[in-house]
Amino acid sequence: MVLTIRLLRRPRGRAPTLRLAVAGALGAAMIGWAGGRIDDAAAAGRAADRPEARPNLLLVSLDTFRADRIAPWGPGGVAPTLDALAEESVVAARAYAPAPLTFPSHTSMLTGLYPFAHGVRDNDLYRLDARAPSVAKALQAAGWRTEAIVAASVLRSGTGLDQGFERYADVPFKRARNLVVESERPAEQVTDEALARLAVDDARPWFLWLHYFDAHAPFRAPGGPPPTAPLTEQYDAEVRHLDAQFARVMAALRASGALERTWIVVCADHGEGLGLQQETAHAYLCEESTLRIPLFVRRPDGGLRGAIESLTSAVDVAPTLLAAAGLGVDAASIHGRDLVETLAAQQGDDAGAGATAERAIWFETWAGWHQFKWARLEGVVAGGFKYVTNVAEELFDLAEEPLERANRASERPEVVRALRQRFEALQAEPVARLDSAADSLPPEEVARLRELGYLARMVGDDAAAADSDLDPRVHYASCLELQFALEASQAGNVDAAVKTLESLVGRYPKNPLFGEFLGKVLLKAGRKEAAAQAFAAALAVDPDLVSSAFYLGSLMREAGRIGEARIHLEKAVALSPVHLEAWLQLRAVHERERRYDLVLFDTCEVIRLAAELRDADGDALADDSLRTWLPNVLAKKLAGAPNLAELKQEAGRRLGSGDLPALARARALLDAAR
Repeated sequence: MVLTIRLLRRPRGRAPTLRLAVAGALGAAMIGWAGGRIDDAAAAGRAADRPEARPNLLLVSLDTFRADRIAPWGPGGVAPTLDALAEESVVAARAYAPAPLTFPSHTSMLTGLYPFAHGVRDNDLYRLDARAPSVAKALQAAGWRTEAIVAASVLRSGTGLDQGFERYADVPFKRARNLVVESERPAEQVTDEALARLAVDDARPWFLWLHYFDAHAPFRAPGGPPPTAPLTEQYDAEVRHLDAQFARVMAALRASGALERTWIVVCADHGEGLGLQQETAHAYLCEESTLRIPLFVRRPDGGLRGAIESLTSAVDVAPTLLAAAGLGVDAASIHGRDLVETLAAQQGDDAGAGATAERAIWFETWAGWHQFKWARLEGVVAGGFKYVTNVAEELFDLAEEPLERANRASERPEVVRALRQRFEALQAEPVARLDSAADSLPPEEVARLRELGYLARMVGDDAAAADSDLDPRVHYASCLELQFALEASQAGNVDAAVKTLESLVGRYPKNPLFGEFLGKVLLKAGRKEAAAQAFAAALAVDPDLVSSAFYLGSLMREAGRIGEARIHLEKAVALSPVHLEAWLQLRAVHERERRYDLVLFDTCEVIRLAAELRDADGDALADDSLRTWLPNVLAKKLAGAPNLAELKQEAGRRLGSGDLPALARARALLDAAR
């Protein structure tokens, strides 16, 4: 696990409020969505009856994108294409992310539900319930061509977000030496694929979701500033690059004439702290700098303009898209509201009466609870105040203190009571409650979480288990300390790193990750006995830490304590079957114990995993096993064994069914063994 902590200068100034004239309002037919079920026949019938209500729909989601990088939230100029698009749009001036996390927030965009209803409370740890309502499902049922092009593995098809998309171009995890790792692709690749899909000859109207990930760390924009530059400059370089690539999409829509038939919704999933408040990145704290997002919708002719001054949320994306398609949604079945109708109501149009009644907007983050066992943060924004359930209730007056420096809960108990009631009432609304449980994750992804030490994040989500007396605002400093320790270790200052990590272990004895990091730093410094003690202590807190089990087993093997080594290494591969290094170590242990049947199986695991790396390192490892280990164990150690046929059958199963050349060579050696 790598925690990237950023301490940056604070941006100055506040964005002006946009006030433009409204040119009209959009009426919407309604389809049922209550309980997560969509009336497919009604949707298709209404769409067929109203050809003029069958426009194209483009959803552009901007990952980790601060609102103040687009006018009118900021001065403009960093993203000129998005600036120009926002000028022709209905702009949500006070829009919030449901969570400062990619997966939960995008799920809210596509379902119109807050995380407590759709059930996705964090990245990686959940899979969206198959019963979930979604924009893509509704549009596909009504005859739209539905496609998505996403830029990061955090939104891979395995998350369940692909439901309703007939084509979902995602970014899968990459296979590394010991686990699968996250991957992403740059804006130019997203745009290239988008242009190809826009050119497809298909008479149906289309719904295309484009996801751009460039504004997410690490920052490495083409032609951008060096890594030594202030991170604000590095961040803005990513924004400029993204904007330039999105400009190609807009140019293609104009050139083809499709822009005149296309509604465009632009929404960020969350912002980025950049040091404006306490958090330097995002995920752990629900601060304005990470929750405030750009959100706007452009009508095909660009003539519907104005600023929504009431509170809005990313949950409003779903009903806005469906209303634009002429389908709509039962307002009582979701949390979101149509932005166009909201603007009309604000300006006194009877068609949207009641839509601008002051809403309570939900937000949350469970990341700190899942990773550090901090208190979960949940709350609402309403009436210029922000209410947060923390270790103690918090109240912030956003009009007076937008940087949330002072908790006013004790000074304004009447406001706390009122917002607590709004908080509870919002959760009591009669919308679907979905089960997006983590137990449906594929085994390889579970192994990855275990290798990263995140398995604890997958359990204990019930309210009783989530009680914590650790205030994230107070204990966020431990993230900074951890980052300091890792950077000090990389710079060769091992003593400073060890001192910091030992302090963290002492203050947070229930968090085994600090102990695991301590063990890794000590091992790097050659202090093997101390490292073994640190890994053992971490495993005493959480026996399922893959890295600690692997390193402790390796140290025990090196010390000649073969029995202990076998116990820990077998535990490591049981928890993470893709851990190549653990299989290599375990094979050596089994050879020392003369367990040649197990050496055969271990060798087949090594060949398969090494071949699947598809790189020079993997090829070399596979070739070594094919030239030495496999022939030796078959010809010298197991030759003539009475159960050789059964051993060969199990060895073949371990190789899997892949068609890589190394696997074919291994099967040939097995077939020839007698």
